[in-house]
Amino acid sequence: MTRSAKPAECLATAFGVLMCCCGERVASAPGFETCADLPEEATSGIRPAAPGECEEIAVDLLRLVDETHGVPFDCVPADLVELSQATRRGVLLRREAAASFEPMAAAADDAGLRIEANDGFRSVQEQCAVFAKKAREGIAAPPGFSEHHLGLAVDIDDAPKRWLDDHAHEFGFVESYPAGAESCTGYPAEPWHWRYVGPAAAEIRRRGLIAHEYLSGRSCRGTPLEP
Repeated sequence: MTRSAKPAECLATAFGVLMCCCGERVASAPGFETCADLPEEATSGIRPAAPGECEEIAVDLLRLVDETHGVPFDCVPADLVELSQATRRGVLLRREAAASFEPMAAAADDAGLRIEANDGFRSVQEQCAVFAKKAREGIAAPPGFSEHHLGLAVDIDDAPKRWLDDHAHEFGFVESYPAGAESCTGYPAEPWHWRYVGPAAAEIRRRGLIAHEYLSGRSCRGTPLEP
């Protein structure tokens, strides 16, 4: 992953564009036009990484990302690989997540079902465009606050929900935004959005938790989780 310099500076990103953050408006530069067009409150959380932060994210499969816990725009995973089981070219996941997604898709195929990814890793710039299109529907995280920035989340086209509920944990995947947990996750149900958390998926299922509870260490009631 790449790591930026001082957080308060205007930074040249790995994408070759210039951006100002930390209270300043996003610069209107190639790749960031859609960010600059968004309301200031939607882009106020876009920030560069603190020293060592990208390195921490690179080895953390359990990084909490929600409405208040974001991902720096310059922490782009260095191990992204393209999925073969996808509806289009260029759908990327981190190597470990991809190595589990492919056999999960194969297992579903053996059951007569089809699992294909239609989205994976998204840069903060790409999230700006998604947010601009979907914010009114309430189903898009602001740029900098999407699990897709981690390279661990995948959107599955026409997801076979019942099969995934029964088997996704066997491959390290959990549903991030299940129905009935909207007040806890902060987002409407997204049965197509699954995140790779590795071995923790089995523990989440065994304890009857949702992913947000496990990753935050707090129950949906706001109390600390019991060991």
